[in-house]
Amino acid sequence: MYTEECGYNKKFKYNIPLYRDGIPGPWIDWCKNNIHNEWGWWFDNKREGHMSFSTSNDATYWALKWSGMIRP
Repeated sequence: MYTEECGYNKKFKYNIPLYRDGIPGPWIDWCKNNIHNEWGWWFDNKREGHMSFSTSNDATYWALKWSGMIRP
């Protein structure tokens, strides 16, 4: 799902730090096709990206798919 409530600079209850200064396009495309509640991404003061989800199920679903690509 991708609506006005989703996308860049949208921050929800469940946040996953990415330890990088960008959000890969395939991750965003995957969310558009697989996440059915509100979601987004944002950057902290260190310019590191975070994926953000309105439900714990969506955050877990995303983490199971992509967390192997995150390197702290």
